[in-house]
Amino acid sequence: MLMLKVCMIRGIALKDDESYTLFVRVQRVRHIDSMCFRRLLMNSKQTLEELREAINEQNEEISYSGDLKLDEVPYKLMNINILQ
Repeated sequence: MLMLKVCMIRGIALKDDESYTLFVRVQRVRHIDSMCFRRLLMNSKQTLEELREAINEQNEEISYSGDLKLDEVPYKLMNINILQ
C-alpha cells in the first residue's frame, strides 16, 4: 500500500458564540501487489524513475481515506469521493 497526502487543512469551526479548532487530512491510498513490487525492486537495475513508471502502470485500486479532528476529538472519514 502506498499513501500520498492529498489535502491537509487547519482552521476554526464556528457555532453561535463558540469556536473549535479543526483539522482535516485526506490521503490517496494505492493498493499494489506487494509481490510484484518486490520483484520490481529485487530483479531490476532500473532507475528510480523507471520503477515509479512501472508502479504507475499497474491498474490497481485507488481509494481515499482521512480523518477529521474537531476540538481534539478525532473522527475517521470513510467512503471519500474526490470530484474533479
